[in-house]
Amino acid sequence: GSTDDGTYSSIESSIQSLTSDRDALAAKIRSALNAAAFDGTPIDEKSAKQWISQAHGLIEQAASLASS
Repeated sequence: GSTDDGTYSSIESSIQSLTSDRDALAAKIRSALNAAAFDGTPIDEKSAKQWISQAHGLIEQAASLASS
């Protein structure tokens, strides 16, 4: 029915948003790892902790989607 279509669209939109957020976070981490590996640039601890927190948030959002 239309409720199923609406639910599907809502979940699909949420997945696209999560994917976009994940890709943006992964790009930041990849850049920092490349700079550390190839340029000797230390990874900032504050940034690393923020990235970990953001990753946990994305995992929690994905888990809540899966259980809805």
